[in-house]
Amino acid sequence: MAVTDLESLPVETPRSVYVHVPFCRHRCGYCNFTLVAGRDYLIADYLKAIELELNKIKTPLEVDTIYLGGGTPSRLPPQDLQTLLNLLDNKFRLAEGGEFTMEANPDDIPGEIDVVIRDSAINRISLGIQSFSLPKLRSLDRDHDLSQIDRAVDSVRQIVDRFSIDLIFAAPHDSHSIWREDLSRGVASGATHISTYELTFEKGTLFWNRKRRKQIHSPPEELCVTYYNTAIEHLSESGFVHYEISSFAKLNQRSRHNQVYWNGQPYWAFGPGASGFVNGERYTNHRAVKRYLKQVLNGQSAIEESRLLTGQETAIDQIVFGLRLIEGIDLCQFEQQTGYRLKDLVPAESLSAWAEAELLTLDKNRLRLTSRGILFADTICSQISMSEPADAQATLPKPPDS
Repeated sequence: MAVTDLESLPVETPRSVYVHVPFCRHRCGYCNFTLVAGRDYLIADYLKAIELELNKIKTPLEVDTIYLGGGTPSRLPPQDLQTLLNLLDNKFRLAEGGEFTMEANPDDIPGEIDVVIRDSAINRISLGIQSFSLPKLRSLDRDHDLSQIDRAVDSVRQIVDRFSIDLIFAAPHDSHSIWREDLSRGVASGATHISTYELTFEKGTLFWNRKRRKQIHSPPEELCVTYYNTAIEHLSESGFVHYEISSFAKLNQRSRHNQVYWNGQPYWAFGPGASGFVNGERYTNHRAVKRYLKQVLNGQSAIEESRLLTGQETAIDQIVFGLRLIEGIDLCQFEQQTGYRLKDLVPAESLSAWAEAELLTLDKNRLRLTSRGILFADTICSQISMSEPADAQATLPKPPDS
């Protein structure tokens, strides 16, 4: 069944939902996400478009995770956030023990929005702090300050039991001491989950252009490695488990929604620029917000591009995403789920070279990156994605669903 036709339920009904909220107060210099800044007048049309997208699902579904990302979902006025939550509630029932995450910025909480969140099914908040250093925040184009962070953290702790914070390293005006302070204050905040990201310069962003003009510089690679290793050491010592390349969690506090992506499970996606995975088909909605609104409000599909993956492509994707997990991939389980063996998909010489370089290990039928290999994860996964095995047709005798 094509994703563009949701009149009938798919054979493999996803149990996770992602909704993209594209509104922000302003666009940070490093951000390349789908968003509009200072255009809150589009919110009414956005909510109409989301309703039309959701109306393609005729029967309410039970799901395990819902994620409101952005953009800045907390940018929505309280009454508009309530409208969005009502729309979702009409189509999706959160299973008992399910996870409903909403991203928020420190300058939006506390406020009237607190009551909406408290009275909803939202039980987890991802707070975009990025740093506890004011000069570093300003260098990242973030407009909240330290007092706003403190108030937001205090408020979030009263609203939900679980909350995550994002922290960025290798930013302008960063230093090892500032980064250690960011980590220490992150732990002290009471966050149950911390995500750490190296500042990247994405093509088309303000930071990308500033870097090309040599107005801003990337720190040396060895310094970035030091920052990353410091995060692993500090957070591990503070009771967090490093379970994914960028993610650290307290006991039983891993992001259930993000694990859907890393484990290759299906999920719905709604809103501009949102990408979903249903019945082996990956699809992405129109990235330009106005284009998305025009398409959907005119009764046309929100989807800009889609691709039905072959069994082999699905299996390769599962390797690439699975290697992001620190525990790696259980190859017995992988073979049962995909019908492919590792040697059918990745050239033996590549695996041997990575193992010899101590970047990858295969122990007790579990494939994973080493601590050194994690530093080269993007390169390794890119090469796996482009692999052309000698016998691309070789599979187990009977792949699932064949």
